[in-house]
Amino acid sequence: MADTKNETRIGVSYLFLLATASIAVFAAVFLYAEERPMAFLEGGYPVWKAKQEMLNGCDFGELPFFGDSKLDSAVIPSRLPFPAANLAFAGATPLESYFFVKRSMACAARPRQIVLSFGSGAFSVVQTWLWENAIRYDVLGWNELLDIRSTAKKVNDEYFFNVKTHDGLSGSLRDFLYLAHFPSVYFNSLVEARFFQREERNMARFIEARKARGYFSYRGGEGAAPFAGEIEFNPLPIQRYYFEKMVELLDSQNISIEFALVPVSSFRYAEKEKENMGNYLKYIHGIEEKYHNFHVLQTDVPIWPNEMFADGAHLNARGAEKYSDLISRCLKRSTELVGRIDGIAPCNLAID
Repeated sequence: MADTKNETRIGVSYLFLLATASIAVFAAVFLYAEERPMAFLEGGYPVWKAKQEMLNGCDFGELPFFGDSKLDSAVIPSRLPFPAANLAFAGATPLESYFFVKRSMACAARPRQIVLSFGSGAFSVVQTWLWENAIRYDVLGWNELLDIRSTAKKVNDEYFFNVKTHDGLSGSLRDFLYLAHFPSVYFNSLVEARFFQREERNMARFIEARKARGYFSYRGGEGAAPFAGEIEFNPLPIQRYYFEKMVELLDSQNISIEFALVPVSSFRYAEKEKENMGNYLKYIHGIEEKYHNFHVLQTDVPIWPNEMFADGAHLNARGAEKYSDLISRCLKRSTELVGRIDGIAPCNLAID
C-alpha cells in the first residue's frame, strides 16, 4: 500500500514538473517572439515595419500610395518628381488599407492627394495575410479586428469567418490566437530561422525599405500575395464596404484620390480576362461617378510584356522603374491636379 502511495506521489510530482517546464518554455517562446521578431520572422516583416514606422510618424511626403502588393512592387518614390511614400502593403486589400488610410488622417499635416490601387483580385478575397502579416506583425490589432468582425456580421459576409490561415485556423479561434500572438503562430518561422539567424538580413531590409521610402524590390514570395492570375471580379460585401468607406472618408476631407491601374502581364492576360476586366473597370468608374474627388488615372488596365514582372503578377525592379517614370507624368504636386477632359485623365501607361 505504501509503495502504491509513493508511486502516486512520484507520478504527480513528475506531471507537476512536466507542466511547470511546459509553461516555462511556452512563456520563454512568447517573450522571445514579442521582443525579438526581427531575429526570426520572414523577409516581409522588416518591410512592413518600415512602412508602419513611416505611417505612424506621418512621414509620407506630399503623396502617399496605398494599395495591394501589385502597387507595392510598382512604385519607387525616389523616381517621382516630388516627395512621396510607398505605403502599399504586401498582401493588403481594401479591408486592411482602410485602417492604414484612416491612420494617415490622424496626422496634423494630412496629405492633400492620395494614390490608391487595388487589382480586381483584391476585391474578391479576404487574404490570409490579414492574420499572417497585418496582425502577426502587430500592424493591426484588437480594435481593428473587432471592427472587421462586426462589419462582416453587419454585411452578412460569411467568407471572412470561413477563411483558413495556412495553419488551418478559422473563425474566432483563429482571431484569438493571432491577436494574442500565441507561440504556435510563430513556430514555423522560429524553426526555419533557427531562432535568431534572420536578424542581420532583416535589419538590412528594414534600413533599405526605410531609405527607399517604402519600396523594396519584389523578388517573388516572402510575405507578398500573388493572386492566381486575375481572380474573377466578384467583390465581397466586406471588401466593397471598406473600399467605399475609405473613399468616402477621403472625399469628406476634400482629399484628391487618384486611382491607378497597375499593369498586368501579357502572359496572364487572355481573351477570357476581357469580360472580367470590364466588370472591374465598370465598378471603379462607378465609384468615380459617385465621388467628386475620386479620379481614375487611366481608361484601361495596361498590358505589359512578361519580362517586366518578377512572377507574372508583380513588377520587377526594371518594371517598377518604368512604371514610376510613366506615372510621374500623370501626377503633379498635391496642390495641383492633371487637367482632365470630360472626366478622363490623359494618362497613358502603355509600353512597346
